[in-house]
Amino acid sequence: MRFSVPLLIAILVTVFVPVSAQAQSQGARSFAVKRCNEDGFELRLDPGPFQEAVGSDYAVVLEDGKARVVFVVQDCSEYWVDGEDLGPAQHTNLWVLIEGAQDVRPVVGAQVTRPTMTWFSLFHGSTSSRGRQLRLASGTAPESIEGVSLDPPGPQRGGRVTVRADVSYSWNMFSVAPPVRLVGFNHDIVMRNSEGKTVFKRIQGLANVIAGLSEGTLTVVGGSDPRRLIGPGTYPIMGISIFPIWARIDLGGPPPR
Repeated sequence: MRFSVPLLIAILVTVFVPVSAQAQSQGARSFAVKRCNEDGFELRLDPGPFQEAVGSDYAVVLEDGKARVVFVVQDCSEYWVDGEDLGPAQHTNLWVLIEGAQDVRPVVGAQVTRPTMTWFSLFHGSTSSRGRQLRLASGTAPESIEGVSLDPPGPQRGGRVTVRADVSYSWNMFSVAPPVRLVGFNHDIVMRNSEGKTVFKRIQGLANVIAGLSEGTLTVVGGSDPRRLIGPGTYPIMGISIFPIWARIDLGGPPPR
């Protein structure tokens, strides 16, 4: 399976609400702080179920006839929202690439900044019950997961997400030195809130790439959550490991173009 290496770096340097982030929705401001290690990896999958999940308003981007699907996993030693200590906590996100803007928005401190990517958010899971309550109050719909574990830095990297006792995702990949460590990224995110309405989020940030792009495998055991989109089995992946330095989040912005 062929992966686009330069673009993958932009895809997988992803942050949901990392080290320092500010969100805005209908005039109400919220401040969140996380300190996390993060793994991200891309899969190429049959686009049919993903286009159905996205709906007819957005087109899933295909490469070699496959959808580009990204799994983002965070293990956070600290998690604060509006001064309330919610951590430690673990989080996971499942995104699929959709058509949208491909401009380059400058990022302060970056050695290189990748073009904007536009994603449809299919799943967000968290171990923090209070964090899920706050996100639900803001209009998004997170789900409970049992836990996340990430390997420490070394010649190989891996980890595991336990959604529930009978559903888990585990991965392994080699660690390689990244060609560039300070990478700027921009992501436009489309998601559905708890009422099924479409909302938009814009993320910009800077990340320190700990382990560069490398091949690996993802093993799915048990049921087919999240969202019944990735069934049991073993899949080839390309992934990286990062530590987010800073990020800014604007929630409720204009639709991606």
